[in-house]
Amino acid sequence: MAAQRFLKFLLLLSLTLVVTLALAQSEGGENAADTSEQPPRLTLGSIEFLGGWPGFRLYGLRLGAQVEQFGFALEGSYNEAGIYASLAGRYYLPIPGPVPTFVNAGAGIFVDDPVFFAGVGAHIPLGLSDFRLSIEGGASRVLVFDQPQILPYASLALGYTFIFDSQALKEEKIAERQASTEGSGQGCVAGEPSASALRSSFVNRLKSRIAKARTTYAGSYRDLSYSYNITDVSISGERGRVEARYQGSATEVISGKRVSASGTINASFSWTGCSWRLEDYSY
Repeated sequence: MAAQRFLKFLLLLSLTLVVTLALAQSEGGENAADTSEQPPRLTLGSIEFLGGWPGFRLYGLRLGAQVEQFGFALEGSYNEAGIYASLAGRYYLPIPGPVPTFVNAGAGIFVDDPVFFAGVGAHIPLGLSDFRLSIEGGASRVLVFDQPQILPYASLALGYTFIFDSQALKEEKIAERQASTEGSGQGCVAGEPSASALRSSFVNRLKSRIAKARTTYAGSYRDLSYSYNITDVSISGERGRVEARYQGSATEVISGKRVSASGTINASFSWTGCSWRLEDYSY
């Protein structure tokens, strides 16, 4: 059941972020896609602002990267005593669920003293955005008055994630350009929505979100295959509604079991004069 809920969440994440920009077609229109090709190996990057304990980790900046089950994090901070910098390796645990978890170990330097640490952590997605919360805790070996001591450590970070992939970035920039052209900012021309631009926005955003989901959950799931079909689009005045059917499957890394999920998404929109804005959804 947890795996099915995860798949529904992943597919909903992809589809709703696509339709947020502008998903509307001609009355009774239909759009379908089936994707089962093996994706390229992508890297998920992150930049995080953190706060933590002990004091040399009171606040700082962390840069990270993840490729499938493995990753690293480079952290730095500054306080009155001096600079703290560290590098840690991460292994993402093959535990099914919507929250990626990991174990890490690393070393750093605070002023002139070495610091060693090991711990566990998790990334908590913040709804349908590219932001996440990261929590981490464990034990560290530090020098206190030239005497080694084992101290607990903990941190909480707010981060932004992105994909290192030239093709995905190119497609996302195209989608953003189309959205800004049809959005309420500079370049907006009020009028009826363009079906061709909306279809392009749907496809580009969907590919971008699926690529990020594949990379984020690579430690827990692999071989994602999905399909979607827009079954109904209706417009009444400045209100719109979209119904789509989806189905997908993935393999749990920990068990090798193939799990699947399917369902219907209903999304409602309001017309801003230049684009459709997502108001609510259910699935």
